[in-house]
Order: sequence, then C-alpha cells, then structure tokens
Amino acid sequence: MTIRQRLLGAFLVLTFFVVLTGLLGRRATLAIGRRFDLLAEQTLPIMEALDDVRFAGLRIVASTSEFGFLRSERTAAGTRDEEGEER
Repeated sequence: MTIRQRLLGAFLVLTFFVVLTGLLGRRATLAIGRRFDLLAEQTLPIMEALDDVRFAGLRIVASTSEFGFLRSERTAAGTRDEEGEER
C-alpha cells in the first residue's frame, strides 16, 4: 500500500465517523426537543395558574389593606356610611 492509499483510507474512516457523530447528534437533539415540548405543554399551564393565584392573592391583600385603612379613617372621623358595601 502506498502512502496515498493509506491517507485516503484514513480520511474516509475519519469522514465516516464525523458523519456518524453528526447524525447521532442531530437525532438526539430532535428527541430532546420533542421531550421538552411535551414537558412544556404540561408545566406552562400550571405556571400560568400559579401566576393567576398569586395575582389574585395580591388583589385580596390590597383590598383588605384598603378596607382597613378606610375603616380606620371612618372610625376616626366618626362616620359609618357604606361599610356594608365595602365588606
């Protein structure tokens, strides 16, 4: 065998391994992408629901603080009109 044949053979073997590695990497990337999409479809609605609960809690706290403030102001002023509506 000449040097040229050996170099050509080594180049072909190396090319084969590079192509094989690329194909396996592409396949793994697609598989991971599909699994991520499935997981994202399951967890994103849960995260949105948790955000809604958090904002609802913040609104409740804000309303309660406002009610307490208005009640203390009315108690100090001596008026008690529309307290039932606020409750």
